[in-house]
Amino acid sequence: MRIILSEVKESLFRKKVVSALLLIQLLIFYCVVSLLFVQSSTLHEQSSEVSSLSEMNDYQLSDTLLEDEAMKDYTNRPEFLENANTLYRNLNEHFEDQYIYLFNQSIAILPEEVEWEPKFMYAYEEGRLSKPFSMFGNGPYYASKAVQMNSHAFKKYKIEVEIGQPFEQEDFNNTDNHTIPVLLGTEYKSKYKIGSLLKANYLMKDFELVVKGFLPSNTMVFNSQFPEMFLDRYIVMPAQTFPAPTTPDDFSFQKKHYMQIVNGHIFSMDDEYTIVNKLEEVKQLSDFHETEVLGTHKLPLKFLLATYQISTKWLSIVASVLYVICAVSITLLILEKMRQQLKNMMIHLICGATINQLIFFYLTELIIVVVLPGVIVMLAYKLLIDNSMLLLILVITGSMLTLTLISALPIIWWFKHIDFNKYIKRME
Repeated sequence: MRIILSEVKESLFRKKVVSALLLIQLLIFYCVVSLLFVQSSTLHEQSSEVSSLSEMNDYQLSDTLLEDEAMKDYTNRPEFLENANTLYRNLNEHFEDQYIYLFNQSIAILPEEVEWEPKFMYAYEEGRLSKPFSMFGNGPYYASKAVQMNSHAFKKYKIEVEIGQPFEQEDFNNTDNHTIPVLLGTEYKSKYKIGSLLKANYLMKDFELVVKGFLPSNTMVFNSQFPEMFLDRYIVMPAQTFPAPTTPDDFSFQKKHYMQIVNGHIFSMDDEYTIVNKLEEVKQLSDFHETEVLGTHKLPLKFLLATYQISTKWLSIVASVLYVICAVSITLLILEKMRQQLKNMMIHLICGATINQLIFFYLTELIIVVVLPGVIVMLAYKLLIDNSMLLLILVITGSMLTLTLISALPIIWWFKHIDFNKYIKRME
């Protein structure tokens, strides 16, 4: 075996151009396979998440205080904040993980040394550019994209954190009326780091936002109002409950805040009659009667599911075409290399080597050429990505085995059908 490996080494270095072409081509092939694997895994994961919600209805809640005077009169009552807080708590507890609060509400950011880019500003994707503005003698503030979500929303959408720490339950209960932990979209990574503070004004109240982590690219949330919301440029805030207000300004802020967070959505497979009855029970328990089910919609996920299926199909087609092209070109390159080494083969045969030994020699060379780039790509994947590593090893190993088998068949056929006696006589 040592002699075979020595011969293989000599063969690889003798025809450097062909060997380099083989190795580079296989290296590129395995890199493409790895990228397709990552994309396919992401699509499969997103498709699974969407499928689990696709049959659910989206029941939107809304307060019934349509007139400004009615709203003002109700929210000025001494018991309002306590009742609204109780309603929000009961919605979360009695509907359990079905109550989803997702609100696309801009927040005014007062940057210090960091230059604020238009892409982070509210309505940028719609072609509208918000101008900087001043408040209470401070500025310039920038109306920036932000979403607020309750704890059930983070679990339902399976939101992960790429860098830093996810929200814990205490992050949803504000104790100081001054700071709010936040997660930032992936495009904020060049601006801030974990622990950075952002000065902000939310619903006319000043806060300091503490950066707790960064979301992965293409993190998506949705409901009947927002079919697709990618959070790459968003400030993600946990829906807060606050201690009792101690100043008129705090009271004014909390009135606006609580009237928002009780107008969430219920994701459920139950019919509307069941949901309405359950909501009536929650209203009685909370002594908060000015709310109702505004309407019911199917979650807008059919299009997403179809998109994922089409994308997966095209990925499979691309992978298959690349695989066939790679298998054919590798076989052609190896056959060309064998043709160029006919003289060496004849010398080995004259010296007593057998056809089977030559076949074994070239198959060994083929295996080394096929396996080496695959091992390099797997090591690089482990260092750079390390996601579903075991499954990737199975995919790459399967690619190696099938490439080796497909490429070995023409080699064996070539050896079985070539007339070596003709070439030996010519050498004599």
